[in-house]
Amino acid sequence: MAPVVVQRRIENKDIGVTLNTYTSVFDKFREKEIDKVNQYDINENLNLKSSKNILDSSNDLDR
Repeated sequence: MAPVVVQRRIENKDIGVTLNTYTSVFDKFREKEIDKVNQYDINENLNLKSSKNILDSSNDLDR
């Protein structure tokens, strides 16, 4: 959840108060999102390598 959304939901007038109060929550959220992106990258790299191997194998058959 974006900090500004939290700010509005809990009705803090100053975004700084929200950020200072909920920094640990935002850090945990950030870490989870980074893990998701990293896992996606790993999966995509594996898929690309697998596809490349299939293409290489089919090229060998054409020779």
